[in-house]
Amino acid sequence: IYFEYWKSKRKIVLKSHFKFNDRFLTTFARQFKRGIYEMFLQEYHKITGNGLDNRFNQIRRFARYNIGDIPLYYLVNNGVYLIEEKFSSPKFSFSDSQFNDIETYGFYTLILYGQWFFLEVTPRAELSREIYLKMQCEKINVGGFVYRDLIEIKRITDIDFSLRSLFGGKLF
Repeated sequence: IYFEYWKSKRKIVLKSHFKFNDRFLTTFARQFKRGIYEMFLQEYHKITGNGLDNRFNQIRRFARYNIGDIPLYYLVNNGVYLIEEKFSSPKFSFSDSQFNDIETYGFYTLILYGQWFFLEVTPRAELSREIYLKMQCEKINVGGFVYRDLIEIKRITDIDFSLRSLFGGKLF
């Protein structure tokens, strides 16, 4: 609705529906977050069959019924994008370490087209948020060459979809 992607020209073009006012940018970010959390639930359920577990009630209320809010964290990139092999078909991966992070900390890490997101997926995440995010920042070396910062997404423009970090960080 808000942009067109022309693969042959490798170009993203914003449509007139996309606005640079705060209300629009925060609403769009909320829509994006709800979509990410809904996809997590669907994929988790497909892999484990446990997506209807009560510990995911908050995600269900947020993603499906727009009730409440759940933070989504993002690694701000310095312009070096580390992307997975199969760039054309992104997926939610569930390794043993991912399951361990969900059980221990309540977090799930999603890497989508070289962009890193941290999802709070169980109530435990609220209690372990500071510890887990600090641990991830140290592990990934946030503040180093590749990643500049870890932020909570508030506006859709917080996410570098257009790879503006490669061009000095200017927003159009």
